[in-house]
Amino acid sequence: EVALPTPSDAWLAEDTRAVQACLDWLEQLRGQALAQPGERVGVFGTSIGGNWLLGLLGEKIGFFVDEDPGRSGSTYRDRPVYAPGQVPAGGRVLMPLPHALAAKIALRLSPQHFELVLPPTYMAAART
Repeated sequence: EVALPTPSDAWLAEDTRAVQACLDWLEQLRGQALAQPGERVGVFGTSIGGNWLLGLLGEKIGFFVDEDPGRSGSTYRDRPVYAPGQVPAGGRVLMPLPHALAAKIALRLSPQHFELVLPPTYMAAART
């Protein structure tokens, strides 16, 4: 048997704050996505974040962007999947990723022909 520590009130309060920070971030990401102008936007990635935005925005999602050569050039959820270099000029691409990761990707890609929309920042300390 493994003895598990009994969580203290402070520990539970800290976890509650961390969960609330995650929920707040998702609500901010939702608001950002719903506020996007134009008829169609793209989504960076075809994983859980991309699927969540597809469920939220439906037909407003016109395409996905994926750096995986096995995904780009195909379709996903009946929408084209483009490599970053193939995104239609003037496209706007939402990034349902942690802000720090999205910022690194945006800096690395440095797109000139389309816009990467960075997600809201997320600040919550994790217990170590």
